Amino acid sequence: MNKRLKELRKNILKLTLKDFGNEISLSPGALGDIENGRRILQDRHIKLICQTFNVNEDWLRNGNEPIFNDKDNDNYINELVKKYNINSDEISVIKRFANLDENSRNKIINFVFEIVKENIDKIDENKILQFSNLAQDKTKIVARGKGVTYEDKSKIDEIIENSEDLNLDDIDFL
Repeated sequence: MNKRLKELRKNILKLTLKDFGNEISLSPGALGDIENGRRILQDRHIKLICQTFNVNEDWLRNGNEPIFNDKDNDNYINELVKKYNINSDEISVIKRFANLDENSRNKIINFVFEIVKENIDKIDENKILQFSNLAQDKTKIVARGKGVTYEDKSKIDEIIENSEDLNLDDIDFL
């Protein structure tokens, strides 16, 4: 399984240890140890890899093809890749955008439309800073094998305040 993981990350997705690890909340060192057989790939990471990158779990565990799950959305993304020569970073942006809540997607769409309407050289820097601050107000949450989501920092603070049994040492804020 460690060889297939390395093949997936390095040769198929063409991601660095750091970039791949960021998506599944593993450090580059820990991911390298897994790829080289010094650590065991845990079930929660397998589930997260399969969900995040649409990998067929049977291929990752046992080597049975196909490598990727055949989903309509991913077929559409594959068509976009071919038609518009989209790279892996752009695919990641598309998938992350699709996983945002409707309000956040609308804010991004409105911002992009403003850029398109105006000459890009004349864009008010305050708009860019405002958009940047919006992005910084989100916290990446990885729920043990349940997927990745982004949540408002104010909502995270509220959860922490109202949780009596919450052990902050068990939480990774990204």
